[in-house]
Amino acid sequence: MKRTEHSQSTTPLSEQGRAGLLAIAKRLTDRRPTGSIDDARRHALALTVATDSAGYLTDASDALERELLAHMPKIEPRSSITRGEYALQLRAAANA
Repeated sequence: MKRTEHSQSTTPLSEQGRAGLLAIAKRLTDRRPTGSIDDARRHALALTVATDSAGYLTDASDALERELLAHMPKIEPRSSITRGEYALQLRAAANA
């Protein structure tokens, strides 16, 4: 399994951020867990969860998106990580 870069955030994860990471992990596990994932998809998932949780184009959704991305490991170009493998990393980050 090719590893992704671990989160560099020193800021504690909020409960809303933790719930967001777990929601993303569940989606990745439930939908095509053996499919690949890239960094653009990481950004899209963070934006989707932030918007669903805190509204469209709100200060709260912008803050949540930044928090999620800070705690979601980056995915290196040409990484062969699957959605399921990345979900495991997100669960670990949520429970750190």
